[in-house]
Amino acid sequence: MANKYPNSGALFPAKKTSPKAPDHTGKLSVNADLLKSCPRDSDGNVEIRIAAWERSGQNGSIFLSIVASAPQPKKEPWE
Repeated sequence: MANKYPNSGALFPAKKTSPKAPDHTGKLSVNADLLKSCPRDSDGNVEIRIAAWERSGQNGSIFLSIVASAPQPKKEPWE
């Protein structure tokens, strides 16, 4: 999938065909360098941070714009 924004994608409302069908579907393009920089658990699974923004399409439909990144270190709460 050619994408001018690295590590990004979109989720669009899905047509529900059953109660268990997903509410949104889409694609996420992830750069191999991002995968290499993300931590792995003991089973070899990669943890990726995902952020999403609601956007309006040209036809007025609402979708979620998503971006993947390496997990951020936890910040200390403000005192």
